[in-house]
Amino acid sequence: MKNGRIGFFVRPGQTDVLASAVNAALSSGFSYIVAQTGEYYDSAVKSDAIDSSAVDFIVAIGGDGTILRAASVAVRHSLPILGVNTGRIGFLSETDINSLEEVLKNIQQGDYRFEDKLMLECSVDGGTRRICLNDVMLYKNRFSGVTQISVSVDGYDAGTLFADGVVVATPTGATGYSISAGGPVIAKGIDAAVITPICPHSLTMRPIVTSKDADIRFKMISDGFLSLDGMFCENLESGSEVCVSACDERARFIRLSDKNLFTLIKNKLS
Repeated sequence: MKNGRIGFFVRPGQTDVLASAVNAALSSGFSYIVAQTGEYYDSAVKSDAIDSSAVDFIVAIGGDGTILRAASVAVRHSLPILGVNTGRIGFLSETDINSLEEVLKNIQQGDYRFEDKLMLECSVDGGTRRICLNDVMLYKNRFSGVTQISVSVDGYDAGTLFADGVVVATPTGATGYSISAGGPVIAKGIDAAVITPICPHSLTMRPIVTSKDADIRFKMISDGFLSLDGMFCENLESGSEVCVSACDERARFIRLSDKNLFTLIKNKLS
């Protein structure tokens, strides 16, 4: 990526942080464009202007939510992502703003590698295909009561949930909402999805780990709603069928070093 161009994807309202990032880019020999920013920068452009013809990689500045939003753009254009944490946890980040210049200089010198992450695709009643990096969540649509959802894996009936909802997570998303709901950690190198009930009203329905090629289907027996990576939401009516499977595309992250997943969990989530 020597003398390449960066596409900055920035959480709104972080003008000072963006100024530091721009200085780091210019000092490291990169040019840049900006996808999300305030009115301060004349170079601000819409996120749909960041594509493989305009930039070599995306630098996502913010928390994990910002990186998840950037990932949907990056995957669409086959661009790698460098995460810069300015949020609370920063599980997906590679560096912070203070170390960005050093990291960019390493990238200029070719001192980096790629980490490809499994993504999921989801559709409702055979409709529009949507993709996500972390998780697909089906949830009840009111504060009280529960939602009722039947679950099948590769055509086999896996039971009916009476719960607040259910989350299907990738290995990346397994350390997010899924782990908070009692789901397992998926060790590095395993391509799998985990189906985790959220506050189930039965002790017999436990998390299910499936292969990445599994065909996971949910039939709504009561109304609810669907969320992908905590962003896209859609109301679900009783009778709706939600299909979830592995996505052909993968999110590609720029890494400078190997990270111990278990140490990361301890440091970020303790």
